[in-house]
Amino acid sequence: GFSVIYSHRLTPDTSMNAVASRQSTSGSGGLAGTSLRALDLSISSRLGRQMSASIGARRVFFDSVSNPYTETAVTGSLNVQF
Repeated sequence: GFSVIYSHRLTPDTSMNAVASRQSTSGSGGLAGTSLRALDLSISSRLGRQMSASIGARRVFFDSVSNPYTETAVTGSLNVQF
């Protein structure tokens, strides 16, 4: 498998990250292999001295003869330090 990671600072307090990955297995004994491809995008930002937030999106494709699926997710977090 492999991953490609790209990070970029948009402002002094905001950054963007992108990760693309692929993993595969080869089949054996008459079984077909599998393939997993994923793309993750996220933006994180400092909102104040003790607060930061992030929002992201993920898309996953799993190729398998017996159980293929796709996944789409949106994630977010808010971090506060006391």
